[in-house]
Amino acid sequence: MNLERYAKMAERRMLSKTLISSDLFLDMPLSSQALYIHFTILADDDGFVNYPRRIQRIIEASENDFKMLPAKRFIISFESGIIVITHWKINNYIQKDR
Repeated sequence: MNLERYAKMAERRMLSKTLISSDLFLDMPLSSQALYIHFTILADDDGFVNYPRRIQRIIEASENDFKMLPAKRFIISFESGIIVITHWKINNYIQKDR
């Protein structure tokens, strides 16, 4: 799969200020935080990432950075290798009046 193709699926993503300023998020290493943000930006419209290990390698995140995210419940990792962003709806919720 081509990263540029997936990046064009959506040009804008949102992150919840409450989530990324939480102690749970801020207690993670910056490299784990960066990996989460990259996953969020590159996820499909339902919060799934088909190629998380490729993203991990591209941004030079460690295996521990990756393992931190499911341990802290920021992602769910499937045996197939696909992941889903746990807080997808919180991050990408837009009120009807906006």
